[in-house]
Amino acid sequence: MAADVPAYTEETWVEGAAPGIAAAQLQRIDDQIRALTDQFNLHNGGDSINDHPVATPGVLGMMSAGDKAKADGIEVAATQDQTDVEIRAAILATDGPGSGINADLLDNFHVHDIAPQIIEMNALTQSGTVAIGTGLTSHHSFTFIKPSGWNTFNILVIGSAFYTNGSGSAVLTANLDIGGLNSAVNTGPCDSAAASTTLVCARLIGATGDLAVKMETIRVGGTQADAKSTSYQIIAIRKT
Repeated sequence: MAADVPAYTEETWVEGAAPGIAAAQLQRIDDQIRALTDQFNLHNGGDSINDHPVATPGVLGMMSAGDKAKADGIEVAATQDQTDVEIRAAILATDGPGSGINADLLDNFHVHDIAPQIIEMNALTQSGTVAIGTGLTSHHSFTFIKPSGWNTFNILVIGSAFYTNGSGSAVLTANLDIGGLNSAVNTGPCDSAAASTTLVCARLIGATGDLAVKMETIRVGGTQADAKSTSYQIIAIRKT
């Protein structure tokens, strides 16, 4: 009988263990059983579900109410890796006035708001016989109306006056006035044998409103001269 009893050493003998199982192996099994027991108690102990701890990045637990609401708010098939094309399409879908995006604007101005706008008026003719005296005579006036939407602009006006019926010794001095700004003068004779014309121009930088435009002429010598008509060419460029 004694020969049938296995001999156990200190390294292999554990009370109640089968022969051949090392103590280190049994210790690992015991640790695993204890860990499983702790997990079982964690998920099954306490009086209610509220007694279970909230999960953290490093510890298992229950989902908090806030996290559950956040998860429920995620749209179906949502991803966090939208492509450039998808992002562009989403922006274009909401772009426009009042969207706060205005991708088609530069500092809230559209291209047609900042691109130069030019108005050119050719051969605007004012007619009517006006006798030119020895004092300053204004004739053939008109008002340039500031275009709608313009704040400031630059304007260049070229005036060509047509005179006739002057006496032989009459000399005319012509001046173009734009909103009170006078051009350089042009001086020439005027007689009864042939009509006389003169060409003068004036510019105004940074105009802000409607402008009165007129020709002004002075006669020196002679007894008579008439202004028959004046043709204007106007170029206006919007600044703001």
